[in-house]
Amino acid sequence: MDTARLQRGHLSALALKGEDLVDADQVAQQITLDEAREARLVAEAVIDRVRGTGRVADY
Repeated sequence: MDTARLQRGHLSALALKGEDLVDADQVAQQITLDEAREARLVAEAVIDRVRGTGRVADY
């Protein structure tokens, strides 16, 4: 809401309409509105790969 310069309490609803949607595994990147969550997911994927290989050289 801060990015849209909206004051708290003035936004009572937000509606999104999706058309021509495809399965998540068919897109290059899934969009998100939560940057902090996205950062955690990226870090989690890297940690999982490091645990599997024992190295970070590919990143």
